[in-house]
Amino acid sequence: MEQTTKIDINEHLLLEDYFPFLERIGGKQLTIPLIIDLKPVGVLHIENKKEKTFTKDDLDILAFLAKHFTALLENVRLYNNEKDRKDRLQCLLEFQQDLIKETAEDENFDGITSMLYKLFQNSVILFNPFMQPISIEIQESEKTADLLSELIIRAKEERMKNKGKQMFTVRHPYEKKSIFAFWLIKTSGRLLGYMVIERTMEMTDEFDQLTIDVARNICSIQFIKQMLVLDAKEQEKDEFIGHLLTKTIENKEKILQYASLLQWDPFRSHQIAVMSLLPVENDCEENNFLKLQIKKSQIWAFIKKRLTDFSRKIITASYEDGLYFDRPKSK
Repeated sequence: MEQTTKIDINEHLLLEDYFPFLERIGGKQLTIPLIIDLKPVGVLHIENKKEKTFTKDDLDILAFLAKHFTALLENVRLYNNEKDRKDRLQCLLEFQQDLIKETAEDENFDGITSMLYKLFQNSVILFNPFMQPISIEIQESEKTADLLSELIIRAKEERMKNKGKQMFTVRHPYEKKSIFAFWLIKTSGRLLGYMVIERTMEMTDEFDQLTIDVARNICSIQFIKQMLVLDAKEQEKDEFIGHLLTKTIENKEKILQYASLLQWDPFRSHQIAVMSLLPVENDCEENNFLKLQIKKSQIWAFIKKRLTDFSRKIITASYEDGLYFDRPKSK
């Protein structure tokens, strides 16, 4: 046969440019295309019929054989696709198990972002609900600060435009062919954070999307776990303060246990304050009671945040209908 074992395809995309006797009789060559779902997947080609040329009968026989070979190729394609799907599903299950293992062993998100980075071979960032980064695996490490700053600005603008959507994209500040996809991490309608993965403009396939959904679910579990830990610590603090401020401390051992748990030194002098909020007359109306409670919760949360920002040594806790806080006096 005169044809080479490998034919390089250049700018010419027509089969006739490479096989001049495509479905044409009367020559020393004869070619039939192999078609699957209206798409050419190859050709069946014959050459040199001794001293004769190929006839209509030859064309009919070759067309009959082409259907047989096309069916064989389609079976091979379907088999390989099914095998690939099973392999990818198995990898996805293993990936899910590894992610769950990370949440069991670590309290933070670094293990999750590291695994996603290795899987997608692209930058991965996790943000809290206030668009502050909490875990980063990024390729351009020398530009991390500038990249994050620009990305946060653009993400906040896009978030306002895409309210109600579970995902939005932001163009890469420096790479024209890349985007950052922001997926919302939510539970029971509450926003917990954002999972961000860099990718090219091409859409992800169904398995990539399924992997992302699995990662989002695992991240939400980690967020919830952190919230439960914080809630438990807050309850411990509240219970500790309640015991501490009673007139007569009956169980001193329990007080010392709580103090050790909170790293609070009971044998030092402390500055202590108890604060309460008094509503104005309009807020005392029965119809405004729920709004009043929500407003008080927001104010307490704001005060706690500002106090802890002011000094890490300050302990805050809810006490009766107010807020208790203290810090040790300087020696």
